[in-house]
Amino acid sequence: MARRHCGAPRTDARGAAGERARRRRHLVRLCVDDEVDAVYATWRLGVAKPDPAVNRHVADDLGLPPSACAFVDDSPRHVAGAEAAGMVAYLFTGATNLRLFLATLDR
Repeated sequence: MARRHCGAPRTDARGAAGERARRRRHLVRLCVDDEVDAVYATWRLGVAKPDPAVNRHVADDLGLPPSACAFVDDSPRHVAGAEAAGMVAYLFTGATNLRLFLATLDR
């Protein structure tokens, strides 16, 4: 089953053009820019990670069940929150391992 990838960083990629460009460069540097469907700012949602409500909001907004979303973060607490919401979650440890994780999602 192919899974869509969604993330919920604290920065607002839909804000100023400079911030969107910085976020895009970061995703390109990790070679995952084509793997991300949406970026969310938790401060706009009124709830913060690791609260599973963040992840449920993202899935609802995308029109997907949480189990069809993948969440990546470098915080074990944030990963646990995504798992509690029903998402496939991955603890970021580096670009190479991230690409390997993402490759497993489309099998």
